Amino acid sequence: ARHTQLIEAGDKLALLFWEDGGPEPGVYVRTLEADGRIAGPSQRVSAVKRQEYFPTLARAQDGSYWAVWEETFEGGTDLAARRLSAALDPVGEAVRLTAFGTGRDGHAANASRPSLAIADGTLIISFTVDRDQKRRITLLEVPLNDAELASGVKTEGKKKLEDRVVGKLKVMSPPVYLDEVLDGPSAPIPGLPGEPSAGGEEGGELSGGGCAHAG
Repeated sequence: ARHTQLIEAGDKLALLFWEDGGPEPGVYVRTLEADGRIAGPSQRVSAVKRQEYFPTLARAQDGSYWAVWEETFEGGTDLAARRLSAALDPVGEAVRLTAFGTGRDGHAANASRPSLAIADGTLIISFTVDRDQKRRITLLEVPLNDAELASGVKTEGKKKLEDRVVGKLKVMSPPVYLDEVLDGPSAPIPGLPGEPSAGGEEGGELSGGGCAHAG
C-alpha cells in the first residue's frame, strides 16, 4: 500500500491508499477500528491501471465521502473522482474531472498530486499542472450539485490545445520551470489559513466548457 491517508469515519477510521502490486492495481479504501484493527474488506474505487495515483479523501457534510486521484488519459494525467457512501461503498462510477490540452511543445499535460477539501457543498481540489516544461498550482472548485459531476468532463470534439473541466478552474501561481522544481509535497489549497492565494497576470479561470490554454 502506498500514499496512505487516514480520516475519521464516525467511531471508526477511513483508510485510503493506492496498491501497485497484485492483479488489480488501483486506488482502494477500507474501514478500520479506532484502534487500527481491520473492520472491513478493501474496495477498489478507481480503474485498474498500474501507475502512480496520489489519491486524496474527504468527508462531505451528509456523511458520504469523495475520493480524488490522478489517472492516465491520452498519454498525460488528469484528475478523476468517485463518491463513496458513509460505509465507504462506491456510489456510481468514477468520473473524469479534467481534460487538459496538449502543451505547445507537443507533449501531454500532467495534473498531479491533488489535495481535497469539501466546504459549502463544493469539492475544492488543489493540484499541480505540468505543461510546456512549467509547473503551476491550480485550484478546481466543483459544486456537489453540478450536473456534470455525475457524468464527468465531456471530451467529444475537444481540440488539441483545449482545456476542459467539471466546475471552475483557477490558476493560483505563476509558472515555475520544471528544472527548478524539486519533488515536493502535494500542492497546498490556496486561500485556506496560512496559504495565501497568488494573484497577478498569471491567474485565470475556466468554468466548465473549455478554452485553449495560454501556455
